[in-house]
Amino acid sequence: MKKLKLSLLFILIVLSSDGSAQCDLPIPFEGNTGSNMTVMLTTAFITSLDATEENAYIVALTESGLTIGSEAVYGGAQTSLALWGDDSQTTEVDGALANETISFQLVNGTDLYDVVMPTTVSYITNNLVPQLAAAQLTLVACESSPVLGCMDATADNYNMDATEDDGSCSYTVLGCTDSLAFNYDSLANTDDGSCEAVVVGCTDATAFNYNSAANTDDNSCQFDEPVDEGCDLPVVFEGNTGSNMTVMLTTAFITSL
Repeated sequence: MKKLKLSLLFILIVLSSDGSAQCDLPIPFEGNTGSNMTVMLTTAFITSLDATEENAYIVALTESGLTIGSEAVYGGAQTSLALWGDDSQTTEVDGALANETISFQLVNGTDLYDVVMPTTVSYITNNLVPQLAAAQLTLVACESSPVLGCMDATADNYNMDATEDDGSCSYTVLGCTDSLAFNYDSLANTDDGSCEAVVVGCTDATAFNYNSAANTDDNSCQFDEPVDEGCDLPVVFEGNTGSNMTVMLTTAFITSL
């Protein structure tokens, strides 16, 4: 039952991880290989571990990194740790080999420590090794898992916890977002109410037909104001060609002119 509780607590630790630097914690041992030895963990040893988390436990590892035993160590009370040997009836190595040097680690919450035992432990089936003095602990430096996000503090979605920029930064660009407007801004992503309607006309202030309200030139500008110069009048005839005819202009005709 104790091992089951430790397993559940370990699962909760993993599920509650926030993606920051975490150790690859060894999980509590579960199983029975049919042969074991005992390491007695006295109060002096347990107290030296300074376990602050109720789910703290110590694990035993073979030279190849195989977990062969674990025990809860919170509270300072004396306890014992069973180390399980290899089951010779199976082809796989599922426990410690004879005379193999065993190492230990402490899992205290999300922190991992290498534990140097006051008395070295080598696996011998049915042996008992008491640990009568304090252990030496070394905090294991864990690799940091990168936290992806926008690292530009000027961006709308800046993530102050990010350790690696993922190119997701977004920025507010104010402007006219109406593509039909005169001042449409293709880069704007937030409309600022500045859109202006298109007004066509002559936009050249030097033209005589300049339209101050126009914002879109329609090529209608005129620069020389037309002058009414009148008709190209025929001149009065003068001369004599030696032959002619006569058109009679009566009073009725003349009056009509």
